[in-house]
Parts: sequence; C-alpha cells; structure tokens
Amino acid sequence: MAPSYELGEKEFRYIFNFMFENLGLKESVVSYHYDVRSGNMDIKTALGSQVQVKSADNPISLLGEEVDFLILSEGANLADTIWERYLRGRIINRNGKVFIPSTPAGNGGFVHRFFLKGLDHTQGEVRSFQYSCYDCPHISAEEIAKAKDELSEEAFNEQWLGKFVSYHGLVYKAFDVNKHVVDDFDIPLYWERYRAIDYGVDNPFVCLWCAVSPDGTVYVYDEHYERQMTIRDHAREIHKKTGRDLVLLTYIDPSAGIKIDLIQYNVPVIDADPDIPAGIARVREYLSVDKLTNRPKLMVFRSCVNTVREFSTYCYPEVKASMNSNEKPLKRHDHTMDALRYFMMSRPSGYAVEIKPLEGTMEWFLQSLDAKRVRKDVIGNEGFN
Repeated sequence: MAPSYELGEKEFRYIFNFMFENLGLKESVVSYHYDVRSGNMDIKTALGSQVQVKSADNPISLLGEEVDFLILSEGANLADTIWERYLRGRIINRNGKVFIPSTPAGNGGFVHRFFLKGLDHTQGEVRSFQYSCYDCPHISAEEIAKAKDELSEEAFNEQWLGKFVSYHGLVYKAFDVNKHVVDDFDIPLYWERYRAIDYGVDNPFVCLWCAVSPDGTVYVYDEHYERQMTIRDHAREIHKKTGRDLVLLTYIDPSAGIKIDLIQYNVPVIDADPDIPAGIARVREYLSVDKLTNRPKLMVFRSCVNTVREFSTYCYPEVKASMNSNEKPLKRHDHTMDALRYFMMSRPSGYAVEIKPLEGTMEWFLQSLDAKRVRKDVIGNEGFN
C-alpha cells in the first residue's frame, strides 16, 4: 500500500525479485501481473496466498479482504483518514502485522505517533527504528557534507537524517530521540524528586515527575496525561504514580485556579515562574550537550511517550515575510512542554557566570569589603586593612 502505484512498485519489486530469484518459487506461482501504469501488480501462488499493490489514489479499493501483512510504503505521506477508515480494519481479524518503511514527513500524522510509541520497547507491540545517511555504507562523507551545506536544516534533518521535523519553526530543534530519550531505570533513592503540573479539562491535565542526579542532570521519569477527569481523580492518579517517592516540591502555573483543590487532596503546589521565553531558553540550555560530560543535562524516559511526542511537535506559528516573528509558540502540543518549563525555571542556569567589577572602581571596593566581612565571620581572625 502506497500513496501512488509508482511508490508501491518499489516494495513490490523487492518481493517479486526475492520470490522468483532468491527463493526460486516461480513454479509455485499460479499467475502474476506487473503493469505499473495500470496499477495491476499482483502475485498468486498455488497455496492460495496473494501479494497485491494498492494505491491511496483510490481509497475505496482498499476496502474488502482481510490481510495478514500490510506494508505501507512511504506511509508518512498517507493521510490519517486512509489508515483510520480504510486500512486498520483490514488486519484486525487476522491479527495482522504492519511494516512502515518511510522517510519522515512532518510530525503530526499517524506514522509519527506510531514511531514515538514504538520508541518504548517495554510497552505494547510497536517497535521503531531510525536510520540516517551516516548508517548507509554506500553514501560518502563528501556527499553528506555537500547535502548538509546545500539543503535547509529542516530538509537535511528529514531527508538525510530520518527525523520528523516541523517546517513551521520547531521550538526545541536540538531534541533528538537518540540523544535525549533513555531506557527507564530505577531512580536512586537519594536523587531529588519534583513534580510539575499543567492544568487542563478539555485539554490534557499533565503532571510530570522529574528527578535530578547529583551532577545536575534532569530526568523526566513519569507522566500523567489525561482529559475529562475530576480534580479528585487526577490527585488520586498523582498519588498512585508517586507511591513512596519523596517529592520535594510540585510546581504549577500561578494562574491555575485549582491550587486550593489540589492542596485539599494532599497535593501541595507552589507557583512556578511562568515566563515563556525564559523557560524555553532554560530547557534549550539543558538540552544542549555539556562540554565536560559530552551528554545533555535533560533526559526523558522512553515510557513518557506524550512528553517525547510534544518535544517533536511543539512549534512556533508560521511567520510571513511581512510580519515580525512571535516569541510565543502555538498553543497546541504544549501541555507537557508547559509543565516541564515550570519545573526547569527552578533549575540553575549553567551559563551563569560571576561578573567581577573593574579593579579600583567603587563596586570593586565594596565587594572587597563584603568579602573581608565574610572571611571574618567564618574564620574569626581577620580584620580590615
């Protein structure tokens, strides 16, 4: 199954050649057709099995028989309705399997959702694998460097690195599932633990659990992401997920009108700093690779699928040439991002540096006096010169 017969032919070609040349099954084939122009491509065997190419150009033709195995060639270019209305029902009764070899296209469709779900190999039956041009031995380093220089960042990331990207200005371009998503592990008891909440009713109500390692690395290790629940039910789920963990603080948007309700259900909260540009800058800082450890300072557990998904879809509005850019992202795919931002604003900036006044200035003199007072108070054996 492909967006067109021409794309479907590529996968059919592999199967055709493998059956006829590698497996030597020509004698067991009752009939076959290989007419790309008319879209008539199929193989029928004496066992009753059949391989057939279908195109999304004629979605009605997808209805009908059930299948055991479904290949979605360039599936990221198929509309969600094709999967939901015409394809999903074809594999249910036979407990069929789906294979989706595809170049990423955008970051909001059903293939992207499958990809993010499949990153967590501990849950469900979906498995995701990502390969880039660097994994292909047939592409030279010179050709890759040339493409990187000639193409836009978005096009190179999508077509050559196999990443789902947004062409409307992704907020966290540095986020990489291969770099920032880690397998779940038991958080050591002595690590500090925090929570952050973004309130929603029709929109998701989000609570994130964050742990901080001794070296200051933040790990998002659990999430609560639900709609249409009472505050009491949200609080019950928060307590259930927290268990016996010692949570030091829970941050929330100061404008949220549910703080008293949460406190009544034994979920004490404090106001977070809601500054959006500053919060985004802090998250970006922790996503960057630390020069000392060669690792980022912000990591996400694979099981936090909604957080991973929103990292990959949180973007700015499209800016027209006649308009100034907007510093605030779109209000969608932002629920875990808001909660994370509330917590990250409580973390110290790694870029903070001590600014020393010029020697001989009044600021330098006053700072020198303050330093001497501190030494006298602590050591007790120094006076003033």
